[in-house]
Amino acid sequence: MAAAADRQLALALVHQRFEDGDDLTTREAALEAALRETGDARVERFGDLTFGVFLRGPIEQVEEWVGRAHAHLNRADAAPVAIGVAYLASHHDAPDALRADATDALQESYESGQPVLVG
Repeated sequence: MAAAADRQLALALVHQRFEDGDDLTTREAALEAALRETGDARVERFGDLTFGVFLRGPIEQVEEWVGRAHAHLNRADAAPVAIGVAYLASHHDAPDALRADATDALQESYESGQPVLVG
């Protein structure tokens, strides 16, 4: 990506676990709505119960969003949510590279139960 070092962009991948008896369409709509409530960011569907959230701003602002989103989405009445975030860096020479780092962070978050941010 051209001039990646000058950009302040992060990709957060958010995945909610599917539980038996859940209606996928209803659960996805609720997750998307909840993500849109977390702030001014572009939200895109990436797969079943998985959304990408494009965040602009310095890393501190992204970290704050991650903390708020994790707390908001992991309420006691909801299925667990994993959040993996990749912050755009100079080694991300294509969109797939940023998505790959976010996917790795999401996998780590899924396993640990904590949000993961990589830069």
